[in-house]
Amino acid sequence: MKSFKKLAAVFVVLMSVAILLMPSCSKSDEDPMEVIVIGTASPGGVYFPLGMGIAKVITDNVEDVFARSETTGGSVDNCQMLGAGSLDLGMAMANVALDAYEGVGSFAGDAQPVLAVFSMYPSVQHIIVRADSDIFAVEDLAGTTVSIDAAGSGGEVVSLIILEAAGILDEVNTLNYQQLDAASALIDGDLDAVFYNLPYPSQAVEKITGAIDVRFIPVSQVLFDDIYASHPYFTFGEIPEEVYGLDEGVPSIMVGNLMLAHPDMDDDLVYDILTAIFLEASIEELLGVHPVANFFEVDMASETIIPMHPGAERFFSAD
Repeated sequence: MKSFKKLAAVFVVLMSVAILLMPSCSKSDEDPMEVIVIGTASPGGVYFPLGMGIAKVITDNVEDVFARSETTGGSVDNCQMLGAGSLDLGMAMANVALDAYEGVGSFAGDAQPVLAVFSMYPSVQHIIVRADSDIFAVEDLAGTTVSIDAAGSGGEVVSLIILEAAGILDEVNTLNYQQLDAASALIDGDLDAVFYNLPYPSQAVEKITGAIDVRFIPVSQVLFDDIYASHPYFTFGEIPEEVYGLDEGVPSIMVGNLMLAHPDMDDDLVYDILTAIFLEASIEELLGVHPVANFFEVDMASETIIPMHPGAERFFSAD
């Protein structure tokens, strides 16, 4: 009898071990959650909060997908990280996305495998100085210390283009501050000017205008024409007078912003992601993150400077 009980006990232990080693039949293993990572930028701009908002609407509306945003240097970093496979989606200014796709500019000889998912919104160049400075035009920045936005950002690329076109690039001490850090440095008097390429209103800009009196430096029509001759993806626009309490609109340079994906991203997943983002409830939710969601309209979103991902082409052609 004792031998039987011992054998029975051994049998129970062996069966328990066997059960533990058996593959699980739970839903999480049969249909595992897919994690996708969205490259954004540093806090203070729009990519950072918008990326978090988009990640949430994807997670909430695409079955078995969890999306999260990741802070990066910005457009250039995102294109490089997409190419390396460390991001699934990434935000980038249209000019940077084109350079990455063609392997020119910051990506000379190293084209990146990136495709457009949708066009998000336009952004405008902000050039800000203290109101008591003697800087009134871009050319007056010669001999000054300027933050040209974070290293690896699209804002940095545009800032360098502007300074080069103005003929003063070699005469300006350029630094790479994160957007909110640049705001603090201008407020504290450690910088003569800050360059941002952002939609309005901007958290970083409002931090400055809420602390000190400032002047917004225009990009003149003549300077824009020089830039446009070699960079035809830019448009001429302005920061409207009703923004930041301005007395009048400030002429400046504008460029679009894209959501990008690696070509290998599953077509159905891209289609489902766009379906989630362009739900009426998702747009309302994203408007609570930033007003740029007003630009999330199908007709505008389908206009991209580089080829679209096949899943995106299917989404926009079906709408």
